Amino acid sequence: MDKTVIGYITIISSLITVIGFFITIVQIIKTKKISNAAYSAALGAKLAITNTIIISSLSSKVKSIQEIQSDILNGKNDVAYLHTKDLIHALIEIRQLIISEEYDDQKTITETIFQLSVLKRQLESSIYKNEKIDIFKINPKLSEFELKLSELSAKIKFPLIGGSK
Repeated sequence: MDKTVIGYITIISSLITVIGFFITIVQIIKTKKISNAAYSAALGAKLAITNTIIISSLSSKVKSIQEIQSDILNGKNDVAYLHTKDLIHALIEIRQLIISEEYDDQKTITETIFQLSVLKRQLESSIYKNEKIDIFKINPKLSEFELKLSELSAKIKFPLIGGSK
């Protein structure tokens, strides 16, 4: 073959290589964008699932508070004690979910857990030492906890209105 033809073939091969390199770069950039979009969608799905779990848990815990109030009013302090104990454990789990999603409402849950622990000790005293429970002090506190948990649930359900994530 002629040296000129070989030179043209070399030039054309080099151009095809450069064009192939640029096509590869464009494909890598497109793949990275698709990967980032998939990652964002996965995070969104995780947040939605976590929010659903938190909202469901909070709703059932509001019901638990109402049961505790009813138990105390009906003199069933032993049952109220068990409900309070279960509620504390559930709120610890909810707090962990809230921490993992970086909500700023951990303090609300922590305070509620602390106050419920105080109530639990009072219930223990009423069961084991036959001490009276002051329903007029405890009932408003329980209603306050119920309200706080309902507000937290609403903030998570309606983030734009409630100011949460």
